[in-house]
Amino acid sequence: MRNSNHQYWNDQFKKLRELITNQEMYQEALDLFLELHGAVHSSRVSESGLWSFADEVLGDLTEEQYRGIPEKSDFSIVWRLWHMARIEDITLNLLVAGKDQVFNQGRWVDKLKATVIDTGNSMDRQSVRTFSQQIVIPALQDYRAAVGEQTRQLAKEMKPQELKRKVRQEDLQRIRQEGAVLGASAGLLEYWGKKTVAGLFLMPATRHNFVHLNEVLRIKKSWPKSNQASCW
Repeated sequence: MRNSNHQYWNDQFKKLRELITNQEMYQEALDLFLELHGAVHSSRVSESGLWSFADEVLGDLTEEQYRGIPEKSDFSIVWRLWHMARIEDITLNLLVAGKDQVFNQGRWVDKLKATVIDTGNSMDRQSVRTFSQQIVIPALQDYRAAVGEQTRQLAKEMKPQELKRKVRQEDLQRIRQEGAVLGASAGLLEYWGKKTVAGLFLMPATRHNFVHLNEVLRIKKSWPKSNQASCW
């Protein structure tokens, strides 16, 4: 049976896609974006009291479940959280706002004990395993929340006419210079380079997070009821 919250989110996302570049509907689009974005982050990010998909799928995980790589997968749940947070941080701050990444403020490298700074796309299975055992989970949760809060502030400050602006090549170059995307993942830059500001709010900030949270949900459903740890 389809979850009514998930169906609602998908239906409202379709509506947002129709509204987001209509300047006359800007306030409605902004309110809808904030609602949908809040759902793909922990409830502390939006403080709206509304349903949080992130809380639903992540709230009851053990440390072992966060760090383990499930069968038939190349990635752990902590890798997915890192990947979501880094992509939202990179695209919304460097490409949309032309500001510094959240990651480069507040000593996040030290807090996270991060051995990488990119999106994680180019990691092989062993690299994912090593990364997943080293990363500090509470710090990762805090970093992702900080990214979400920054995105919401950017959205509130955005002028309607800016949403149709295309991504600037100099901002893509800055991503390369900061090592946020590695050469093996250069296709990301090509993909983002075809987007408008509105497109980045729609995909990395909302839909991309929803897709990866769905992956976590499917992983949880695949665990044996009697011994969930046996799949690691």
